[in-house]
Amino acid sequence: MPRLFHHRQILFILIFQMYSAHAAIIQVNTTVPETISDGLCSLTEAITAANTDTSVDACPAGHGADIIQLEQTTYTLTSVNNVNQGANGLPVITTNITIQGIDTRSPGTPQIETVIMRDPGEIEGGNFSPPVPDEQPVIIRNPAPPMRLLRVSNTGELVLKNLIMSDGLLEGASQSDFMLTSGGCVLNQGSLKIEHVIARKNNATDGGAIYSSGELTITDNSIISNNRSTRNGGAIHASNTTRISKTKIINNTSGHNGGAIYVTSGTTLSETEIINNHTGISFSLEGVIQPGSGNGGAIAGSGNLTIQRSKISDNSATDGGAIRYSGSNKQNSSLAIYNSVLERNAVFDSEQSALTTTQEVNSAIISVDALTNLKLLHVNLIDLQSGAGLKAENSLTEKKSDILIANSIISGTNQAPDCLFSRDQHEVKTTNNWFGDNSCNGQATLGFTHLAPDGIPKPNSLLIDAADNILCADPLIGHIDLRGMPRPVDGDGVSGANCDIGAFERQTSTVLFGDNNNSGGLFFIRTYQINHKPKSVTVQDLFADLGFASTPSFNGVQPGIIRLSKIFPVFPCTGFSCFPSPESQPGSKFTLRFQEYNYLDKIHQNELVSYLGASNGIQRKNNGEVIIIDHFELSGLGKWKTIQIPPTTEPPHVFLSIQTANGGDAVTVRVRNVTNHSFEAALFKEEALSHSGHVKEKIGYLAFYHPENKGTVTIEDQEITYFLDQIEVNHQWTPVFDRQIKLQEEQSADNELFHLRETVDVLLLGEHLFTQIVTNRGRDTVSVRQLQGENSM
Repeated sequence: MPRLFHHRQILFILIFQMYSAHAAIIQVNTTVPETISDGLCSLTEAITAANTDTSVDACPAGHGADIIQLEQTTYTLTSVNNVNQGANGLPVITTNITIQGIDTRSPGTPQIETVIMRDPGEIEGGNFSPPVPDEQPVIIRNPAPPMRLLRVSNTGELVLKNLIMSDGLLEGASQSDFMLTSGGCVLNQGSLKIEHVIARKNNATDGGAIYSSGELTITDNSIISNNRSTRNGGAIHASNTTRISKTKIINNTSGHNGGAIYVTSGTTLSETEIINNHTGISFSLEGVIQPGSGNGGAIAGSGNLTIQRSKISDNSATDGGAIRYSGSNKQNSSLAIYNSVLERNAVFDSEQSALTTTQEVNSAIISVDALTNLKLLHVNLIDLQSGAGLKAENSLTEKKSDILIANSIISGTNQAPDCLFSRDQHEVKTTNNWFGDNSCNGQATLGFTHLAPDGIPKPNSLLIDAADNILCADPLIGHIDLRGMPRPVDGDGVSGANCDIGAFERQTSTVLFGDNNNSGGLFFIRTYQINHKPKSVTVQDLFADLGFASTPSFNGVQPGIIRLSKIFPVFPCTGFSCFPSPESQPGSKFTLRFQEYNYLDKIHQNELVSYLGASNGIQRKNNGEVIIIDHFELSGLGKWKTIQIPPTTEPPHVFLSIQTANGGDAVTVRVRNVTNHSFEAALFKEEALSHSGHVKEKIGYLAFYHPENKGTVTIEDQEITYFLDQIEVNHQWTPVFDRQIKLQEEQSADNELFHLRETVDVLLLGEHLFTQIVTNRGRDTVSVRQLQGENSM
C-alpha cells in the first residue's frame, strides 16, 4: 500500500519544484523495490524512469538531473536486477540521479531513517567486529543471492544522500575481470558523491563497501563501517580522484592491503576519522580464514595523498600500522599530512601476534617506499603500540625522496626507534620537532609527556610557541589547528603569537582548560528514564568528573529533586597487554535518581532527565562568549556562601547541580545575587527539616555568558546550538522556548501550593533544558519541573 506523504516531504518537493525547473522529482511510494505493475512507484522503477526519461508504472518520467525521494522506511533487495559488471540489486545508474532518504537530524543527534539493504537472511554465530573475530561458524538461512546494491556506469552521475546502505555481498575473485566481485555496496565507474550516508556490513573482493574507478566524493558526516574485502580496501578501493571529508571510517578489514582505504590516485582526506581498521585478516561466510600479512591498517596505496585535520588511530597491519604508501618508476607518489593525529596504531606479525624485537624494528606505523615527497607538518605521531613511528625506504635508488618533518611530535613507548630511514637515500629536513629518541635527527628531545590526554599542550609546556612560524603559514595549515581553532596564538605571553608544535594549538584565551594541567569542557550529554531507584550508568571512553542534571519531566506529580552521586571517571589502563575487566571499562560512571521529600512515600514513577558530563574549565571566544565549569563545597541549610568566578562582561546565566549524596535527605541548591564575578549559593531541605542542618556536599556549576544569548558548543564532535533566557516563574506553567516550566513546592509543613515569582535562568542545549532559580523571594523549598511535546501545548 502507498505510504502517506510526510509534511516535510511535501515541503521538500515544493522547494525543489521552485528551484529545479529542469529536474524531475520522483517520489517512491512502496517499500517493494522491484518492478511490479501495481500502480505504485518502486525504487527500481524510479531509477529506470530517471535513466530513460520515460514514465514507468506510477513513476513520472525523468528530466535532466533527477531526484528520487525515498520514504522513512527500509527497502530490502531480495533478487538480482542485472549482472552488468557483476550482480546488482538495482538498475545501473546511467544518467545524473540523486537518491535521497529522510534526514531526521537535530543538533547533536545525527540520524538516518531510510535504509537500502540486501536481505542478509537469518544469521547465527560469528562476529563481525575486527581485529580478531571469534571462530564460531556463521549459519545463514534464506539470504538473498550475492549482489552489490548499485553500479554507476561511466556515463552515470550519482548522489546518495541521507541513507543507510548495508549487506551488499560479492563472492569469489574473477580472473578475467576483478570488477565483477568488487564494490560490495557500490561499484562506481562514473561519478559518485556520498552525503550523510552510512555504508555498513558490505563484503567484496576489493572495496568492501565502495570500488571506484571514477570520481568519488564522501562527505557530510558519512560513516563507512564494518565492511570487509578479501584483498584490498576493506571499506574503499579507489583508482581515480577521491575526496573524503567529515567522515568516519571505522571497524573495516581487508585481507591484503588497506584495512580501510586502498587508493592508487590523487586523494584528499580532511576532517576525517579512520579508527580501528585492520588488514591481514580474511573472512568467509562459513567462518574465519586464518589471519595473514597485510599492509596499511588504515590506508595503503600509491599516488598523491594529502591528509588534513584528521585522526587515524587504533589501526593495525603487518607493516604500516596506519599507512603504507609507495611509488614506482611509472608513478610519482607523495604523502603529505597536516594538522593530524596518528595514535595507538600497531604492527603485528602474520599471525596477528605481537612482534619480536627484531620484527618490531623493521615495521612502522607510517611506512613508505620510493615517494617523491613526504611531508609531516604539525602531526602528532604518538603512543606507538608497536613498531617504529616512521619508516622510509627507497627501492628506486636512482632518485632520492624529499622528506620534511616539521613542527611535529613523534614518540612511542616500545623498543623500536621513532624513525627508520637512511639519509643517503633521502633528502631529509627536520625542524622544530619533539622526538622521543635520536633516530629522526640525531637528537632526542622528549616524548609526548607535554600533552594532555586530549592531545593539547599542557600549560607551560615547551611545545607552546615553539614551532617554525614560516612553515606554520603553509596554505594547507590554513591558520587553524586540527579542531579548527586559530593558530598562531600567543600561548606563553612572552614572544608574541607563535605556533605550537603538534596538531593542536593551545588557546589560552579561547579554549577550555582545567585542573591538573588537563583540558576540560563539555564531554557528553545523554537522556535517561529514572525513578526513585538509583540508576548506575557508565558512558564508555568519555571522562567527566562533573555532572549536571536537566530539569526533570512531570510524569509523577509528587515533588522532589534529581539526586546525583558516585560521579567519577575510570581512565583506561596502560600497557600493551592490559585487558580491563568489564567492570572496569574506561569511561564516566555516575548514579542518578528522582528523590522525593521525606514526608512522601519516596516511590516515584519514571521521569526523563538529561545528564551533561563535564570537567573543570573555562572557554572564552572572540565573540564575547564565556563558559565556565567549576565546583565548590556547601554545608548547612540556608547558609549563603559567596562563590567567586572568572569575570565576564555582564552577569552570566548560572546552573548548579549537587554532585554527591553525603546526606540522606532530599536537598536542593539555590542561587542569588549573581554578578559578573560572583554569586551566592545555599542548600535547602523541605520546610519540616529546615533546622536539621546538612553535611558537606560537592556542588558543580556552569556559567554561560553570550552577548546574544545564543551560541554553539561542540560535544562529541557535534556542534550543538544553545539558547539562554531569564524569565519569571511561579507555581503556574510558564512557556519557555518549545515547552513549559513551573515551580513545584514541597508541602511538608503546609498544604498550599502558591509560590511567589522567582527569576529562573534557562539554558536550552540542543533539546535538553537546564534551569536554575537565581532569587530567594519565596520561603518554601521549590524545584523546577518541565512539560514538553504535546503535553506542553
